[in-house]
Amino acid sequence: MASSFFALLDDIATLLDDVSVLTKVAAKKTAGVLGDDLALNAQQVAGIQADRELPVVWAVAKGSFVNKAILVPSALAISAFAPWAVTPLLMIGGAYLCFEGFEKLAHKFLHSPSEDKAHHAKLVKAVVDPEVDLVALEKDKIRGAVRTDFILSAEIIVISLGTVAASPFITQVSVLSGIAILMTVGVYGLVAGIVKLDDAGLALSCRPGALARQTGVALLRLAPWLMKALSVAGTAAMFLVGGGILTHGIGPLHHGIEALGAAASGIPVAGVLLGALAPLPARRRCRCGRWRAGVGRCVAGAPPHGAQGRCVTGDAQLWLEAGEARHARWQSEAGVPPPARVRFADDTLSADAAYKLACEGTALLWRGDFHNARQLLQALARRVDRQQARRARDVTPGASPADLFHRHRQQQGQRARVLGMLLVAIEADGQIALRRAPDVRAACAQAWGDAPLPCVVSLRELQGVVGAFEWRRKGVPLPVLGGASIHPHYGVFSPVRGEYLDLVAQAPLPAISLGFDIGTGTGVLAALLARRGVARVEATDCDPRALACARQNIAQLGLSGQVTVLQADLFPPGRAPLVVCNPPWLPARASSPVERAVYDEDSRMLRGFLSGLAEHLAPGGEGWLILSDLAEHLGLRPREALLQWIADAGLQVAGRLDAKPRHAKAADSSDPLHAARAREVTSLWRLRIV
Repeated sequence: MASSFFALLDDIATLLDDVSVLTKVAAKKTAGVLGDDLALNAQQVAGIQADRELPVVWAVAKGSFVNKAILVPSALAISAFAPWAVTPLLMIGGAYLCFEGFEKLAHKFLHSPSEDKAHHAKLVKAVVDPEVDLVALEKDKIRGAVRTDFILSAEIIVISLGTVAASPFITQVSVLSGIAILMTVGVYGLVAGIVKLDDAGLALSCRPGALARQTGVALLRLAPWLMKALSVAGTAAMFLVGGGILTHGIGPLHHGIEALGAAASGIPVAGVLLGALAPLPARRRCRCGRWRAGVGRCVAGAPPHGAQGRCVTGDAQLWLEAGEARHARWQSEAGVPPPARVRFADDTLSADAAYKLACEGTALLWRGDFHNARQLLQALARRVDRQQARRARDVTPGASPADLFHRHRQQQGQRARVLGMLLVAIEADGQIALRRAPDVRAACAQAWGDAPLPCVVSLRELQGVVGAFEWRRKGVPLPVLGGASIHPHYGVFSPVRGEYLDLVAQAPLPAISLGFDIGTGTGVLAALLARRGVARVEATDCDPRALACARQNIAQLGLSGQVTVLQADLFPPGRAPLVVCNPPWLPARASSPVERAVYDEDSRMLRGFLSGLAEHLAPGGEGWLILSDLAEHLGLRPREALLQWIADAGLQVAGRLDAKPRHAKAADSSDPLHAARAREVTSLWRLRIV
């Protein structure tokens, strides 16, 4: 019963992911109609007595709910039984929006001001003339407003239906119902506030306080200008929304406008105006039956029309866009090969559909809003995690820690592959040509150097690049350095676990003349030794990124006179009375460069350090080996093997300092490796020559 309940919660959470994203997209597309709806409904109550304005607005709101109760089921029926009619209805709605906008402009420029004044005078006379039937006038106003609302509501529902046409039925019901309720409550709540704005101003202007009077006068002056502003905004939105729908429905016109927009991108006003005509890519079916988005050709379908997306040999990524072949360098820090299948995706793609495509190995080249891409990535992560949590229940009871570890790493790899299927293109100027995309030029240049652009990269990796850029900028403050910060570079492991630093800070120094730091990384141990009084420290690493990172940190800490950073495979030339090494702790294959600080296949660095330590240790000196016993608790490397390697190298253990980890995973009972992590101990082994 409990498992069924949580499975139901999973399904509900999955549905809500899609509903939230698609409702946001639908609300954006219908915002133009909303502006006009506000203006028209506020104008509909003109000629009504002040004490009857709110009852009239409430009556129209109830009529609006009835309208949507008719329109939403009708729209769902069209989507279920006649999906081919969605696009024609969208085109009709777009054409009607443009017609309404043109009609308003025509009325403005073709009617004389005297006609408008006569109409206004007629309304005023109706209010004060006792012979006029105010009840009939009020009912007539309500009927007219409800008819107007029906037309505008139909436009809103049709546009929203176009957004969710390819989504599951339950998602369509949720989005259309949500839009109907949101728009009705929002519009008529605002209308009620607008029509009573002048009354509020009048009441405040009659109060004794100077501030109240001034506020009241300001509201009275604001009210007519607000109505005019809403009317202008609604008219402009009609042309933008209606024109966007029409241009998306006419392929050649859409491509022509987009080409003009690209050509005029350097002209501030022209580029913005042309881009506004196509703000959101539309989804259409190709002859192969697959959905295609925006200006992209179908890159997921079969080859009948020769537009199947594929990766080509080498590091190029090829796809077809606006009828032209495009290529860009494939960027992957982990050396992941480019995906074999690529298709376009935008804000209209549901998280469920995206997850299915990603699991099938189809990469999604994003062409929608950048923030929506981030939300989609989070939704994909939740789906992967839920799926893996379900599979975790099927683990064989009594499985060994090593089996659990390998299963955990396999799941991590699968998670990375699925999340790595959401791609973004970085243009030749280093920018991301997506709405609301951040400026990533500095972060990419810092991480990739002079790597050629344009390129295609997974959004997940790009987020890592931006996160590393911010981490490097802010730094990691360390108490053992007196609160000074270490600034890790991209691809260099950050000293996030402080217990091993405490061990190095507490261990008694055998000498202070010279020290070696083997595999320095960020240079934190070399800096710590220098701060403890070691006169000269030679820090080595073989990774160019680590060398640059260590040199910068040493310089920023003002320790360049004591610490020298050298490129070497393990040891520098000569001997030292103190040699420190913090090798990777787990004997497993690293899947990315940054993981080499954690995983060391066959314990190569550990064994290399132990076997070469005696040749580089001065008489009476000590070698400090910093190592966690997590590998022992996972069954990856027994303690006996470590002791045997020490003995075979002609070394002996002079002492050992231990510390319990303080990181969050050590106390996380939901972690699949919690049993091993809870017993983990980090040790500083003091080794001497026998």
